[in-house]
Amino acid sequence: MRYLGSWRAVLSAGTLALLVFLARGWLDWRFVYGEFTADDDIATTFITILFYTAVCAVWIWALVATGRERRGGAIGVLVLSLLLLVVGGIATFAALCPSPCGTAWPLMEATNWLGIVVGVVAVASAGGRLAAET
Repeated sequence: MRYLGSWRAVLSAGTLALLVFLARGWLDWRFVYGEFTADDDIATTFITILFYTAVCAVWIWALVATGRERRGGAIGVLVLSLLLLVVGGIATFAALCPSPCGTAWPLMEATNWLGIVVGVVAVASAGGRLAAET
């Protein structure tokens, strides 16, 4: 448990969480996005691109700050991992595609479960680091 709350663990788990988020985003873009938007809906496409770009920029900032052992970086990793991987993964199973999810089987199912697991590890790691500082 001691290692889980180290800066290195927060950085490792946060980096893996970002990679899983990107993989999930690419799968959504390829297999899900087209079900909700028309091919010529440029505005929605633009907003979606802005969302993913902004999230990735904030996540990278959090990882850089974590590498410099800044408290804000651990908070960023905790919040992003909790909201986008853990809550997002559970919400996907609850509302959009119950397990076993048939969309892009087995990639979407595996990525969703991996996101929840990696998200929980990243949240625990960042939470452990923050708790150690108080």
